[in-house]
Amino acid sequence: MKQAQALATRVAVASRGVSPLHTVHVTPPPPAAPPATAAAADARQRGEEGRASPSKRTRVYVKRDDLLRTPLNGNKARKLAWLTEEVFTLPSSSLPHLVSFGGYRSNVLPALSALHAHFHTPCHFWTSQPPPHLEHDVCTPGVQFHHPSKRCTWDELEQLAKSHAASMPDNAVFVAGGGHDTRAELGCRQLAQELAHQLSNLPVKAAVVLFACGNGTTWHYTGQHLHRLMATKFPVVSAGVPVALKPHDLIASVAALGPTAVHDAGNSSSGTGNNGGGGYAGGGNSGSSGSSDIDNCSNSHSDDISSCMMSPPSQSSIPVLSLSKDPDACRAWLRDALWPQHHKQSDASRTLQPLEPLERLHPLTATSQSLSHCVLEPSRRYRFGTPHRRLYELWSHWSRCHPDIPIDLLYMPPVLDVLYDLLPLLHAEHNDDDDDQPDVDAAVVLYHCGGLEGVPSLLSRYHHRFKQR
Repeated sequence: MKQAQALATRVAVASRGVSPLHTVHVTPPPPAAPPATAAAADARQRGEEGRASPSKRTRVYVKRDDLLRTPLNGNKARKLAWLTEEVFTLPSSSLPHLVSFGGYRSNVLPALSALHAHFHTPCHFWTSQPPPHLEHDVCTPGVQFHHPSKRCTWDELEQLAKSHAASMPDNAVFVAGGGHDTRAELGCRQLAQELAHQLSNLPVKAAVVLFACGNGTTWHYTGQHLHRLMATKFPVVSAGVPVALKPHDLIASVAALGPTAVHDAGNSSSGTGNNGGGGYAGGGNSGSSGSSDIDNCSNSHSDDISSCMMSPPSQSSIPVLSLSKDPDACRAWLRDALWPQHHKQSDASRTLQPLEPLERLHPLTATSQSLSHCVLEPSRRYRFGTPHRRLYELWSHWSRCHPDIPIDLLYMPPVLDVLYDLLPLLHAEHNDDDDDQPDVDAAVVLYHCGGLEGVPSLLSRYHHRFKQR
């Protein structure tokens, strides 16, 4: 009897929550540092003028996955939701060891620590660089670290972790680095269902959902299911902002996951296990060889990461758009995606209907995916994990304007950079003269991916680098 009660308690704790959708009133960001050239100064002036007057009829929301009331929060709660279905419904005596790998600053580490605290399951983590004692004695209790004898590539580290899991006497469960796994589709499908219900209740005619992308798993699966669920209501664009990979490497990363498994999303086989660690946001070149400052393992040289991914197709169905370099092309693409001429929205389609079972939804075609998914590049290059003054300014400005919605300092600032360029483009697509119109034309939803545990550590590095006390 006691064992059954303990099992019921663990299942209740592991069950997913529903994160809220909060409205925010966006104000212009602080001005950037003086540009180096006159052409850059003119371009920035035009951008700042557009940013200074965001649309009155473009409403901004934040999907607060940092507030999930589960052992995990943020996108790791979605990516690892399959553990609830496959692992944590077992009796306590049968809980397997969890084995993963990645950089010592990986968000998987606090996730494993939280799972150990709630379920007392042994957790193992392979990393190329020993963790600092002061940080991880607090952030990751219960996680046993393992280190290779010599410096190794991402693929080699993954193989070490898989071999370790296979060699354990009991049935150990391998958790892919960064959650880059086809089994992550289960939690992403749940996220898409929540977003579909919440978006259907908003007074909007179109929506853009912005995802900060490391390896792109959450963006890939959530966006595809969200497009299917909203197909009969209004257009929704899922936009991935590359933070840890160059845009085409990001597309290759999600291509390695393959299409969604509509009929059996939760029981598909494991993915490739790439974490999307190295590279640059904004599509910049890799620059010097070697690793990023923040993590020698998860942010290794971009060639090491790209070598274990599928090559991007020559004619990808996912466009890469630069809001700052080519706003006209972005505006034209958004016009076709959000306000197509053939789309006539009726009041009946605006009412909230029960969600269709996934097996009754049609799969994405190349044409529909090209108008529902895109990659939006930030206005400049940001080397992943390296302190950048502009990112700190964006983070500080948001923190002052929205102290009740804290954000991380690694993934969200590049998304804010894209947001402030996106709003004037949406503003240009409709006429604001009719102030009596009750509906808001468009909504922009920022997906809050969590990661707040790493803010103090990264903030101290910013203060040390820029001497901001």
